[in-house]
Amino acid sequence: MREYVRRWCYHPDTEKLRELLSKVTDEQKLNILQQTKSRRSCMTALHVAAYRDDAKMINTILSSLQCSDRLKLLMMENYEKRIPLHIAAQRGHTESVKAILSSLQSSDRLKPLMMKNRIKRTPLHTAASEDHTKSVKAILDSLTADQQMQLLIEEDLVGETAVEMASGETADVLIRYSMNAIRETRKGKICHPLTCAYVHLCWKCDIDISKYMGY
Repeated sequence: MREYVRRWCYHPDTEKLRELLSKVTDEQKLNILQQTKSRRSCMTALHVAAYRDDAKMINTILSSLQCSDRLKLLMMENYEKRIPLHIAAQRGHTESVKAILSSLQSSDRLKPLMMKNRIKRTPLHTAASEDHTKSVKAILDSLTADQQMQLLIEEDLVGETAVEMASGETADVLIRYSMNAIRETRKGKICHPLTCAYVHLCWKCDIDISKYMGY
């Protein structure tokens, strides 16, 4: 079966894979799905499905696993230290992004989204850098306001956030989500530390936040 999963990376067959996974234990499923296309690429079947924007296959793979095992598989890195979410987000494969995030409990969604590749970019960075607005929205819509703030202030290897590397509509969307997160995190609090961090970021990026605040 391990060999079949490797072959699947070249010739995917959703129904065949579903049938095979139904015949093994949960422990065996994870072990098999962690097999990579090659030692050099470190690409699992999930990486390949994200690359191809095969949301149906992503659902098949993740629905076959227990919640804890899903997270383990989703956190696996390829040779560039990219997890499946990095690949889907960078290529603008919004349906794949949604399929991956919806498979996780809300408390677990931030964990893969905070993973960084070789140049220290999160999946949000990669989507923003390519101006994939729909993927950016899919990522942020899956999180609470507190989680959004934690992700939005993350910096890459050269100290840039997702907002700084986005442009046009994508940048506008990121700022609007940021301002909404600020309003939500400040409720009932004199000064939320993440709010302070993001206001500082807006100052750093020379962003006029007043037009986004809804006042």
